[in-house]
Amino acid sequence: MSNHYTRFDCLNAIDSVAEITVKPPSSKQYEQLRRIDEPSAKTIVTEFDSWSKALTAYQLYAVKQVARRLGESPTLDEYEEHRSDHYPTAEEIKRKFGWVNAKQQLGLELFSGR
Repeated sequence: MSNHYTRFDCLNAIDSVAEITVKPPSSKQYEQLRRIDEPSAKTIVTEFDSWSKALTAYQLYAVKQVARRLGESPTLDEYEEHRSDHYPTAEEIKRKFGWVNAKQQLGLELFSGR
């Protein structure tokens, strides 16, 4: 198996540990709880330049995952209603990025037409 992991692989790995910690994990928590076939915290830091930047990307990943689950770009309320418990809250996403900006960064439709 190749030791090269994509950014998506890294975010999926953070997500699998976040399911256990019920929030985005620290790099130490991640390293203690990750599966052997998942990238190390060091690999993730190398891919994103820092653990903090990886967790910022993870917040956007969460929005994208909810959009995939719904099959459309979610409104702020839909994101909050359908997010997994370990994903950041809609308020956290809004505060960090601005809701419209987060959706723009992900290439999601800005308005659902509903």
